[in-house]
Amino acid sequence: MGEIYKKAEQVIVWLGPDDDDTPVAMETIKILSEGVVMEWHRRLFTTSPGTAAHMLRNRPDHSTLTLAQWTALRSLITRPWFTRLWVRQEVALASRVVVVCGYFQAEWEDVEKVAILLEHSLVKVHIRLRDILFVRSLFHFHGSDELGYILHRSSFCGYSDARDLVYANLSTSSAIKVLHIEPNYNVSVAAVYRDLILQYVQHFGNLDILRSCDSQNSPRDFESFVPDFAVAKSESRLVNEYAHGGTRHLPAIVEGGRMLKLKGRYIGKVSYVSRFQRPLSTGYADRDKNIDIVMTYRRWEPEDLFTATYPTGGTLLDAFIALLAGGAYKEVYGGAHHPTREEAKEAFLAVVWSGGNVNMEGHVGATPGDIRTGDVISVLPGGSVPFVLRPALQDAQSGCYQLVGPCYIEGVMFGEALLGPFPEPWLWLRDGGLGRYWCFGNRQGVLVVETARSTVRTAP
Repeated sequence: MGEIYKKAEQVIVWLGPDDDDTPVAMETIKILSEGVVMEWHRRLFTTSPGTAAHMLRNRPDHSTLTLAQWTALRSLITRPWFTRLWVRQEVALASRVVVVCGYFQAEWEDVEKVAILLEHSLVKVHIRLRDILFVRSLFHFHGSDELGYILHRSSFCGYSDARDLVYANLSTSSAIKVLHIEPNYNVSVAAVYRDLILQYVQHFGNLDILRSCDSQNSPRDFESFVPDFAVAKSESRLVNEYAHGGTRHLPAIVEGGRMLKLKGRYIGKVSYVSRFQRPLSTGYADRDKNIDIVMTYRRWEPEDLFTATYPTGGTLLDAFIALLAGGAYKEVYGGAHHPTREEAKEAFLAVVWSGGNVNMEGHVGATPGDIRTGDVISVLPGGSVPFVLRPALQDAQSGCYQLVGPCYIEGVMFGEALLGPFPEPWLWLRDGGLGRYWCFGNRQGVLVVETARSTVRTAP
């Protein structure tokens, strides 16, 4: 079917019969899309002054959109068609796509403009992030072609067989295309996922797909390095994503078709783990859940928090605050919604804390996985986050480990473990103007875009 959509002059997306909201929704799409200016090659956008889109993005309190328009728009973009897995190839491969709902229609390009605008709008009262989850994932943007993102975003969709998560993306994922995978529904789901992982890691030297591993909850026939992509979960569980420093793990050796042989940097052995008092509640911007988070964090404070230094430099207090913030500082990510380092510190010191989380030979960190004392933390070339490893055999000298899952370890999230400390005056930051690429800059405003940090050392 992929070849058919590629050759089609136009593909019509049929959302179903129209209703009373449809004409209002289509008109709203037209009004908003007229003010969105896309840089298609980088999937960035701006809004034209004086337009409804510009007002919504910059002065949402003065937006002229009515409740009826919001309701109609939400009704349209949450129609069942957007949740179906196999429709992705229809819109990804066609040269022109028209969205039709009853007697009304809109250009697919205009729908994309509105979806991106809504995602970046400060207004989340009438249309929530979960409402645009499916429609937004249908469009390309920086990082959307990463295999891990594609597979997990697909897991939220409607499909009939867990192997569809791979085979439905054969025509739309550049990574899967390169691997020349052929559909085979006669082999198990575990075998399909395992073969994909092994081929991907061997070909690209990219271990980011292993961030999705969760050995505690995976089916029994899955190796620990094989994620269960059929379990819907966010691929953005950890904020910082540059622990490899731009490196790749080549070669990645496969032994016996069921074991990966990798090299990495030992960070430490877990000596203390603080359990949650209760499972954290989940939800989008639900302020009532914040108490759960605060009560958990109060148990994470190390005993020598205000006196100890940190293994990678600075104080343990600064490292602990960075851990709680996930490293998401304004100096790194930009954006008005992120705190500066000083603002985060002031907010922390205004609260009474007690407790501790994960401590391994002086480092502090956190993980969504089933971490235990005695587990090993390692940073691997090609892996954007550190990984938790567990000795797989009774003989600790065997060198065989189970992959437990990803983790966040303050002080090693930007290549420090593999490439050493940052040379002054360089620091890391994420540059939105370059399509959300990781960059390095100095305090004089010079930016360097690179694939490994060696270029920073020779930068002027």
